[in-house]
Amino acid sequence: MAKIIIEITHHRGHREQHIVTSEQITIGRGYDNDVIIPDPYLSARHAVLSFDEGIWRIEDISGENGIFIKHGAKKCAKATITSGDEIIIGKTTVRVFYPSHPVEPTKRLIHPNRLFKKTGKHRNGWILLFLTFCSYTLAAYLESSKKISAPELLLSGIAVVIGIVMGAGIWAFIGHLIKNKSRFIHQISIFSMFFLSVLFINESLGILGYLTSSSFVVMTASALIIPSLISLLVMANLYIATNISFQKRIIACAAIGFCISGIVFLAYYAGNNEFRSRPEYFYRLKPPLIKVVPSKTVQQFIQKSGRIFSHATP
Repeated sequence: MAKIIIEITHHRGHREQHIVTSEQITIGRGYDNDVIIPDPYLSARHAVLSFDEGIWRIEDISGENGIFIKHGAKKCAKATITSGDEIIIGKTTVRVFYPSHPVEPTKRLIHPNRLFKKTGKHRNGWILLFLTFCSYTLAAYLESSKKISAPELLLSGIAVVIGIVMGAGIWAFIGHLIKNKSRFIHQISIFSMFFLSVLFINESLGILGYLTSSSFVVMTASALIIPSLISLLVMANLYIATNISFQKRIIACAAIGFCISGIVFLAYYAGNNEFRSRPEYFYRLKPPLIKVVPSKTVQQFIQKSGRIFSHATP
């Protein structure tokens, strides 16, 4: 018994498939056909597919509007077709497949690249989380201007860990709903790397502000770097937790980054006075590596900077 798969693509883009086990198949608008296509440009009985000596043929039996084989340039009344051929009848495209027709390789939901292989390992995920905790605890110590207790130091790191776990849990839940598979360790690794990057960028912006003494430079750098980093975070999570295409991920992340940049600039200019009697300076005039390099007393500082004051003009 002959078996063939007929894929119909209507002029509005709707697609449907029919599996037919017959050696003769009629196609048309009439309800007595084996394959009914509601295309007004088809006849009631437009064409017939027939199987003979291992070969499928199609024949125009209506004499109106004809049939076209897509790889051919002319209208034909009868033609031999092979698996995968496209046949145009009216404004409808019909593709014919044999059961033995090869299919494309399966697309993987998560591509096995090196980064996602490593972020999916439990050991790497928990190491990154612990490293993030230690980094934020150290940053809290370095940024403090007075002695603080151990619980107060740990509080900053614990708050970041809670934020990472909550964010990873939300995206893992989204992945479970969409892909029926949550990747919690992947999300932990990605969020940990994001918070580590934010910490590094924050310290770098502080040094940039110290070197330039300009809040505008820092705000501009923040409006360019931070939204880009957030966009990368969203893109990575969309890649793992959803099945949307690369193009849609790019559009979504670009829109998010653009909105954040706009909000940052609006916030800056909203608080910027129209007239200033003095130039605006960066408010964190803190030297780099404070609390890391050996400190000096006030007397040592005065002695070392004495040559500056000696050259000062009255």
